[in-house]
Amino acid sequence: MPRAITTATSENAIYLSFSRANPPFPVGDPRNGYVIFNRKDLDVEALAQRQIRYLKASAEANEYLSKDPARRDRACAELYQNPKVQKEFSPYALVPLGGDVHPNDYLAWIDRELDKEPTTFEDHVLRTHLSFGGVVVFEEYIMLWGLYLYPDERKAIQSRVTQV
Repeated sequence: MPRAITTATSENAIYLSFSRANPPFPVGDPRNGYVIFNRKDLDVEALAQRQIRYLKASAEANEYLSKDPARRDRACAELYQNPKVQKEFSPYALVPLGGDVHPNDYLAWIDRELDKEPTTFEDHVLRTHLSFGGVVVFEEYIMLWGLYLYPDERKAIQSRVTQV
């Protein structure tokens, strides 16, 4: 059974002081790069479907690639030779804090790329890479921070994703 956090450590101390009255960053602060929703603007089903899309695209591409693991590994190695391809899947590596890319812009780009039907084996490799990037950025910037003040809505989205 997981142990409850009862004392602040260097890793969790920053999370213990946040509250609805003291959010982790000011709403609308352009420096933070986070997405804060207003409750009236929340569409639980739309957010759940967006997360499902990233998870489904990743699963489908990975299933396709599992048919030839050696070829998949070669194609991945080739993809990572491109200096424009981010090799680390931390949400902060993909969308750096204070960087020029806003999480919504990144996710919109991922959505446009996922709209393209994969036709080659290499397209499936790229689709796996992009969809997983969408998963981690969505989870961090939308689910964690964007819905920080709305745990009930976050739980509803997670429940809906689990249902599907």
